[in-house]
Amino acid sequence: MRNLNIKDNAFVDEESSISAILKGLILSAISVLILSFVPALLLNFQIIKNSQVSVFVILALFISSLIGGFKSAVSYGKNGMFIGILVGIGILIIEIVLGSVFQTISFEMVDVSLFLIKCFGLMLFGAIGGIIGINIKY
Repeated sequence: MRNLNIKDNAFVDEESSISAILKGLILSAISVLILSFVPALLLNFQIIKNSQVSVFVILALFISSLIGGFKSAVSYGKNGMFIGILVGIGILIIEIVLGSVFQTISFEMVDVSLFLIKCFGLMLFGAIGGIIGINIKY
């Protein structure tokens, strides 16, 4: 064991990064649920049309990725951009899993350009949130 040069707390850093990402994902899920009520209310009062709801949903996803990246970076304390990108990828994976479970859409109906916009947008906003979270002074 002495030849491996393993430090006593080598795995503590990895564990805290996973918990920071999970905290960001949980806060992102809460924020996207809250932000999803805005287009629902606007649609209920007939301020917007059905075709405009998808734009608000994508904006809610991007804002929640920003919030989740911010929270993860504040919790972890370093590597804000990387942690934020991981939060954005986590949100995308959760959306894909939940979308495949609750919808009966075949792969022919998937809009590739919208998927790429969501993918890069979630990673970008997560990275921006992570950068802000690292550089904020309390």
